[in-house]
Amino acid sequence: MYALDARGYGGSTHLPEMEEAPERNPPLVRTEAAVRDLGHAVDYLLERHGIDRLTLVAMPWGGSVAGAYAASHTGCRRSTR
Repeated sequence: MYALDARGYGGSTHLPEMEEAPERNPPLVRTEAAVRDLGHAVDYLLERHGIDRLTLVAMPWGGSVAGAYAASHTGCRRSTR
């Protein structure tokens, strides 16, 4: 089992803008960037474990990210970016 934090959140390196008031910056990580990051992680895990597919489990915003990723990779054995 693996857990992925969106860049800037959770255990990942925090972006300097996160120290400022939210209204001073636009959203720091958009869904499209998180979907790309998730795709990289999926590709890595598929390759590392020599598998063709895996199961994604996500909640809150991660559910939107995982859903967007899954919708654009339906039936794919590996992600395409």
